[in-house]
Amino acid sequence: MITYYDDELISGIAYQEHVTKFLNEHAGMNIKNYETKEEQYNIGENDAGIEIKFDKKFSITRRFWIETQERTSRFTSYVPSGIFRCDNSTDYLIGDYNTAFLFDKKVLQNISGDFEEEENHKFTSKAFFLPISKAKEIVKMIYKLK
Repeated sequence: MITYYDDELISGIAYQEHVTKFLNEHAGMNIKNYETKEEQYNIGENDAGIEIKFDKKFSITRRFWIETQERTSRFTSYVPSGIFRCDNSTDYLIGDYNTAFLFDKKVLQNISGDFEEEENHKFTSKAFFLPISKAKEIVKMIYKLK
């Protein structure tokens, strides 16, 4: 049985592959994604130190869901994730299949207290909403993926 968490993970990995391919081909980056759970837990998502997140509702909401904590089900404990995950990530890239925004992870951590933290509807993720207006003030780079 595929859970909500599993479904989100699958779509997130597909997006990560899409973005990595784009950055490798169009931005001159040579990013290697880490494939195993051991690598992802002990090192991070990739050798570039970029946490990559898919926000499928961004084009509708015009705000980003900046994840701070996650859990595999509503019956397990939350652990730090997203901008608070302890790994090699120094940057946080979030977007959809049209546009991706690259942020400095520390900048997002510093402003996180300015926004109310919320849970998703399945109670597997906590985050704050970053309005597009604020995102444009602090973004390092915007990539047009299409």
